[in-house]
Amino acid sequence: MRLFSGLLMVIAVAACDSTKPGARAFIAIAASRGQVTAGDTLTLLGIAFNPGGTTIIAGDACTPGIGFRAVRPDNHDVSLYDGANLPCGPDDSNEILPGETDSVYFTWHTPTVAGSYAVRAVVLAPDGSQTRSISIILQP
Repeated sequence: MRLFSGLLMVIAVAACDSTKPGARAFIAIAASRGQVTAGDTLTLLGIAFNPGGTTIIAGDACTPGIGFRAVRPDNHDVSLYDGANLPCGPDDSNEILPGETDSVYFTWHTPTVAGSYAVRAVVLAPDGSQTRSISIILQP
């Protein structure tokens, strides 16, 4: 838990600048480390808070409602869930109730290509996706 100790401050920042007008969730993301050797694993934490009065239905039955994506050094945008062999079935984060905060931990087996990756937590909702990103450096 010490790894994510600054998360409450991140949530406050996320509420200010991470959502689009009309968006219904505040998003936060944290990583166990900001720098890692390419090819190592990294723990990501995505958090979504629903401040509204309507339940947010996010994702689909085969992925958590809070997803993770990365923009690689070559500017290619990829889902970190691709090839992750996630169990298919509803996840608690697929329904974010009014006033509820949901979180998803994900172990990312980083690629072997070094460089800067813009990693983001994503809530895919019917009225559009909402994101918050951080930079992760993969060292050679």
